Amino acid sequence: MFYIFIVDDDANFRTLIRDMFRFQRDLSRDALHVVTAPSAQSATSHPSWSAADFLIADYDLGRKSVGTGASLIRVLQEENRHLPAILTTSYDFSEFGTVDPSIISILEDESTWFLPKHELGWDSIRSVLLPALKKVGQTRLSSR
Repeated sequence: MFYIFIVDDDANFRTLIRDMFRFQRDLSRDALHVVTAPSAQSATSHPSWSAADFLIADYDLGRKSVGTGASLIRVLQEENRHLPAILTTSYDFSEFGTVDPSIISILEDESTWFLPKHELGWDSIRSVLLPALKKVGQTRLSSR
């Protein structure tokens, strides 16, 4: 089983991304297990968290979450779990004149990508997921 975690405080976004995996035709759906979580705490306390193979996390997880998606990815990196991860956001950092340094630091890991939510679709997920799977030698999924 290949575990994909989607961590976002927006229930509609979690459902949208989960459904992208549900209806995609590039990978064997029998081998995928998509877990959604509204916060970093609920993701890390999920029974399958230690088996996570891929992560999509929102940069701003809202007031109910301790930390951001960037801090969640940093925890994984500190645990030496360099699983492929996509950090998303709906923020327009050009309004602030600078990008949060926590984003820059996690992007130094070549298994982490940053995509604005408006660019996140199956094509962009697949373009990150498939090469990452090949790179880490994942053989549990077979292309259709």
